[in-house]
Amino acid sequence: MRKATVEVVVPSGATERWSIAFLSSRCGEPNTNGSQDVPSTLLDAYFDIPQGMYAHLLAHMAIDVGVTFIGMVDGVPGILFEAECLTQEVDGEDEQYDDLTLLDRDALNEANCLRLKALAIDYPEARLAIAPQSMMWDQRAGAWAFIPHDKLCEDRVEALAEIFCEMQSY
Repeated sequence: MRKATVEVVVPSGATERWSIAFLSSRCGEPNTNGSQDVPSTLLDAYFDIPQGMYAHLLAHMAIDVGVTFIGMVDGVPGILFEAECLTQEVDGEDEQYDDLTLLDRDALNEANCLRLKALAIDYPEARLAIAPQSMMWDQRAGAWAFIPHDKLCEDRVEALAEIFCEMQSY
């Protein structure tokens, strides 16, 4: 399971500390540290979450767009959204992106922060942040949103997942 305590920048520009854990992959597969033998009936105990929570969260994931995870922030289980963005620093020399205009990481983080400010108005139930590059693949720019399990609404999850999908550069 990928987990860490990290400093994130929230839409107001302030810095917060998040204790974050990714309990699943983008496909809903449990992150059990390579242990293939954890039966689905024991996942809640494995992740130390309430009984039935993993299945509940799995049912709310927007798996088809590939930007959601089952996660925990500060010990609260929910749906974690991640937009991973291509950057000039990481992807600028890759020929497959020649037709794209890639921004540098700082410019992309500024643009994402503006997007998150707007989303904060429409999604007050979500915690929003610029993801630290240390937690992103290849140190790319990225953004996170987290909706706790007790505030989940399928339509809202799908809509936010679509927005996070659009935020990605690919």
